Amino acid sequence: MTTKTKSKAVVPIIAKDAGMRAFNCEVTGEEVAPADCLACAANGAPGCPTTAAFIHAIISDPRPHDFSQRLAKAHGADFGIAVTELLYCPRKFRLKMAHSWTEKPSDYYARVLGTAFHAILEKYEGQGIAEERIITTFDYRGVKVLFSGKPDLVTYSGAGWLITDYKRTGWPPRNSYSYTCPKCYEIILSGITDRRKLKFYCEDCDEAFRRSQVHQIVHLPEARSSHAMQISLLALLLNKNEEQYASILEEKHGVIVADAPPSFSGKVVYLGPQKILPIPVGVDLEAARALLRARIDVLLRPELPPKEPLEGWECKYCPVAAQCDAAA
Repeated sequence: MTTKTKSKAVVPIIAKDAGMRAFNCEVTGEEVAPADCLACAANGAPGCPTTAAFIHAIISDPRPHDFSQRLAKAHGADFGIAVTELLYCPRKFRLKMAHSWTEKPSDYYARVLGTAFHAILEKYEGQGIAEERIITTFDYRGVKVLFSGKPDLVTYSGAGWLITDYKRTGWPPRNSYSYTCPKCYEIILSGITDRRKLKFYCEDCDEAFRRSQVHQIVHLPEARSSHAMQISLLALLLNKNEEQYASILEEKHGVIVADAPPSFSGKVVYLGPQKILPIPVGVDLEAARALLRARIDVLLRPELPPKEPLEGWECKYCPVAAQCDAAA
């Protein structure tokens, strides 16, 4: 990892060869240049589960892997990070700045599908603001940091600011269930989403019960913790840029923002395989500030950050997992 020291912080430098260098062929597993992969797909690609249009969508992604650093440089900052990157494991963030990697085209399926859904939904903004990047800068131990994010949709009403975020998923949140003892009424099971083959035993009463005997409590689906945090981080940015957003709303829609301390709420809209599931989320600005400080602190140190994924699946699909293990 190449770094440059500024005051007490160390700014990581992107290696010249960092980024996705090639695909892993779906058929042979060998490395293949993106252009060659596209040509092969266009010619039929025997045994390949992808298509030329899909490969083209991947390699035509307008956002480069070093987007935040380019944005920081354009605004005179030393280091840049976006909301989505802040939610990543910080170790992965640093390793992707220092290494190249390969991925199968099929690894991009969920991302391409999510981008396609967003492209459709972002065309609607109603009386709000859709896909407008918010930027703020701050000093951290002598380093000028640029922090940015792009809410899917921001609207304003008498209740305050509402941030809406769309999430394409094959596994939207589900109801969860708790069960209480029929004798002492203490909870004996909680957080259950799969109700098959459950055993109901109360330690306090030292007694087992049948399903028909226990009391079931239904809990409505909740947004995933990382998605709720994303809303809070976007609210943190909006809080810093409320005047700018208020001016845009007034100019575009004639919406007047009240001259009062801002209030924020959020909504995560899960786009599942069979239905749409909107879930309201609360905003915690203090938790967002704490995560921002913690992430910036480990990212601007000379040593490699620890593994700290917010979601358990992140390590499984990490493109720099081999480099992570080698550096452990």
